[in-house]
Amino acid sequence: TQSTWGYCQKMKSQSSSFAWWLCACALVAIFSQCRISQAQDTRSWYRQISGRINVNERMYPAVCDCSGKFFNLTSVCGPSRINIKPLQYGHERFTAHDLQLHLGDVGDLKAVDVTLESFSCIDGRSSEELLGTAGGDAQEFIHALIAYQEIGRTNYPIWIMDVKRYLSRYLNSTQRGTVIPGAGGKKRYRYMYYHTDYAAVERLRKFMNEPNLDITNPAPHIPRDVLLSAVSQPEHVGCRHIRRLLSKSNPDSVTSMTELFLQAMYQILWDKSTPLYKRIRHVILAARPDLEQKALVHIRSSNPCLAAGYAFPFAPYQDDVSLYIQHPNAALSLREDLANYFHDLANPKDDAKVPDLKRRSYELAREAMEAFIIEKGEKLPIYAVTIE
Repeated sequence: TQSTWGYCQKMKSQSSSFAWWLCACALVAIFSQCRISQAQDTRSWYRQISGRINVNERMYPAVCDCSGKFFNLTSVCGPSRINIKPLQYGHERFTAHDLQLHLGDVGDLKAVDVTLESFSCIDGRSSEELLGTAGGDAQEFIHALIAYQEIGRTNYPIWIMDVKRYLSRYLNSTQRGTVIPGAGGKKRYRYMYYHTDYAAVERLRKFMNEPNLDITNPAPHIPRDVLLSAVSQPEHVGCRHIRRLLSKSNPDSVTSMTELFLQAMYQILWDKSTPLYKRIRHVILAARPDLEQKALVHIRSSNPCLAAGYAFPFAPYQDDVSLYIQHPNAALSLREDLANYFHDLANPKDDAKVPDLKRRSYELAREAMEAFIIEKGEKLPIYAVTIE
C-alpha cells in the first residue's frame, strides 16, 4: 500500500490525471482487500484465544470462542419485574421503596449459573455481587458433614484426617468443576468461600504472640499444632454463623464437626505443595462495629429461572447501605450437590440416602437462620424478593 501510494504521488506531480485516477482505484482496492483479510485473520485469531487471567489475585482459565451463538437469557426466564413482600416490618426505617432503590432496575440484573458459582455469607460487609447463604460454602459443607455423621457414619467415629480427606476430595471432585467449552477438557472449579474478619484475626495474633501472623500462610517457625487448635476457637472465628456452631449450647456432634472442618480447611489452605489451596477463598472482612444492616432480604428466582438453574446476585453493601442478602432457593442446589457427594462417599452398608442427607442439611440451615433472626430481634425488617 505504501509503495502504491508513493507511485500515485509521483504521477500526480507529473500532472498525469489518468494515471492518478488508476492509482487511486488500485489503492482503494488494495486497502479494501487488506481490511477484509485483516478482519478474517482477527476473527480467526480471537477464536483461538486461550490463556489465564488474574482477577482479585486468583487465576482463571480464559477462553474466547466467537464462532458460536450467544446464550439468550431472556428466552429462558426473561425477568421483567422485582416483587417485594414484607415479612417483618421491624423498627428500622427501611421501607420496601428503599429496598427497590437499593436493588436497582430489573433490566440491569445479571443472572449466574448456580452450579458454577460459590456461595458467600449473608454478612452485609461485602460490596461485591454475590449469592448468599448463612456461613457461605463453609457452613453448608459443615451441615452436610454433620448430616453424614448422623445418618451415614453412625457406627464409625470421624477424625481430622477423615474430614481433610472428605474436603480435599470434594474440592477436587468433578461435581465442583464444569468443563470449559473449547478449552481442551479444562475445567472451571468453584472455590469454597470462608470468611473471618480483622477483629478475629487480631485476637488470634495476640493469642499466638505473633503481630505479623498471616493466617493464610503462617511462617515456618509458628507451631502448627497450637495454631490449628486456636483457629477453631470461637473468639478467633470472624463469621458469626460458624461461630454460633461452636457454641457450647450445641450438641457435641455439631461443635466437634465444626472444629474438625476448620482445622482441615486451614491444613489444606497452608499446604502450598498442591493446587487445592487455590480453591479455598479465604476472605478477611473489615471489622465494622459501626455498620448497621438495614434488613434481611431473601432473594428468590422465578420458576423458569430456577428450573434453568439461574439466580441473580446482589451486592449487600452499596451506597452506604448494608443488607443481609440470602438466596434460599439457589442454595438448594448446593445442598443437593453435597448430599450426592456424601452419599457416594458413604460405605454401601451405611444408610446414607440422598433425600435424608438433604433434609437434614436443610433442617440445620433453617435452624441457623431462625437462630440468627432471633438474635437480631424484632427491629430488623425482613423482605422476600422474587425476580419474576
